[in-house]
Amino acid sequence: MRALGFCVDVRHAELMAERFRQRGIEALAVSGETPAEERRGALPKAIAHLRTAITFEPKNVSFRQKLDRLEQQLKAAKSASK
Repeated sequence: MRALGFCVDVRHAELMAERFRQRGIEALAVSGETPAEERRGALPKAIAHLRTAITFEPKNVSFRQKLDRLEQQLKAAKSASK
């Protein structure tokens, strides 16, 4: 199983990632509060290893915009890993 979760705020994302980890599912919460170096490494790590990624986006960002942004990030990460 692979999953991507969108949460209502940063604390919610951190809590959900922790709950997944408590159940033996590797998960990572990433937000603007995550240190830049960790954020840069998060997507390649997620593609290679993680089963679940939890994130927070402001309420005014539509789900379509979130998916578009994720797709762009995935393409960039794949290009960088080649």
